[in-house]
Amino acid sequence: MEQQEEPRLQVFLSRSGIASRRKSAELIEDGRVTVNGKVIREPGYRVQPADKVRFDGTSVSPEEEHLYLMLHKPARFISSAHDPEGRPTVMDLVQDSFSQRLFTIGRLDFMSTGLLLLTNDGDFAHSASHPRSGLIKQYTVETKEPIPRELLQEWLEGVRIKGVLYRLEKFQFINPRQVVLHLAEGKNREIRNVFSHGNLKVTRLHRTEFGPLKLGILKEGKFRQLSKAEVENLHREAKKQLRPAKSSPRKSSGSAGRKPGKPGKPGHPSKPGKSGPPEKTGKPGRSENRDGSSRTGRSPGAGRKKGRGGSK
Repeated sequence: MEQQEEPRLQVFLSRSGIASRRKSAELIEDGRVTVNGKVIREPGYRVQPADKVRFDGTSVSPEEEHLYLMLHKPARFISSAHDPEGRPTVMDLVQDSFSQRLFTIGRLDFMSTGLLLLTNDGDFAHSASHPRSGLIKQYTVETKEPIPRELLQEWLEGVRIKGVLYRLEKFQFINPRQVVLHLAEGKNREIRNVFSHGNLKVTRLHRTEFGPLKLGILKEGKFRQLSKAEVENLHREAKKQLRPAKSSPRKSSGSAGRKPGKPGKPGHPSKPGKSGPPEKTGKPGRSENRDGSSRTGRSPGAGRKKGRGGSK
């Protein structure tokens, strides 16, 4: 039987509940981790069984009991353990109930609300948050102005903003100012950046689903532990959805979704307020996918009681 390789230092920290693997690598490079009294700045350092690892002077070791929490994040909370500006963090909402070090799986920005996962299991966090996992996150977005369908159609094709490529998997209008979005990767502030690019101000952004997990009726500011079946299902879905990295957006004579002959540059949707033909806004209940298919059905949230689900 092949002997198991000793864990890298960043994996060791992650399994100890310090932070995700990516964040752990940053902490190591910052010189905050010592092994046997010596500062180690190499995330790939192999930790031996007899090694004494300390983070900020405190001894750490892999957690024996793993926790998996779903939190309904309120607005005006930071998705991290600490904030240099002293603003409240999501850990303030759970720290009185658990002694373990927890970290978030992905993030929701300061004003966004909805489903946020917390854990002390680094392997689970790595699997669930990996860009290639393909886990779909669902968001409800509201704006003051009508949302041009062309903006979302172009996003399906892939839009590059300030050198960053953003891609939408699916969208469905609830009304002209409210839309449900499905994202597979969900880059930092992706939704707000794309809407700002289209000259639209987001007034409400709420996450309702993370892969197979749904926020449901969990009240704002409250949390619950995931069941064993939910954890296993999320692991299974993440592995099943693994796929090759996506290619660059397709080149065309105009933005995706524009009618032939309509002027425009790729990656630059028409801006509200400019002269020219009015942009089309979405019809409630009709969803469109990146593969070009569309269907008409019941709008998400239709018939639900107020307060169920929500926006990112």
